[in-house]
Amino acid sequence: MTELKTMQDAAYEILKEMGHPLSSKELARIALARRLVNSQAENKIQSLANTIEKNIRDAKYNNPELIPISSSDGTLIGLPEHKNVIGSAQWWEKISINVPLELFQKLQLAQQARQDPTLENTMIFLLQSGLKSESTNIKQKLQEQIEKF
Repeated sequence: MTELKTMQDAAYEILKEMGHPLSSKELARIALARRLVNSQAENKIQSLANTIEKNIRDAKYNNPELIPISSSDGTLIGLPEHKNVIGSAQWWEKISINVPLELFQKLQLAQQARQDPTLENTMIFLLQSGLKSESTNIKQKLQEQIEKF
């Protein structure tokens, strides 16, 4: 069984993996879904989200450090390296794709295996992992295109 973490540690781990800021409630949802944390509160998500926000606001238990980031969607929670992610430039792009049913079912299985609360989180993880594993090939193809230019 996985050892429970503090909400602060769980949020840090999730933000590191995702690579972008999230709302405190989304962090709480993911942490609960992955069984990284637990709460005895009646409204677990709200309670854990409040914990993150209070840790940041009071700075007493803000370790590892998380920061508030203002966005058009409200205040998000991020890592210090996310500070410059949001500004005048758009940092999030919505895409829509059609996938074969068999691939969609595999995505749903991956979501269940990762215990992600949303299919979107699973797809982002898989895209990041795939791009990371293909980075050498991508660089090589780009270099070939540059040399042809």
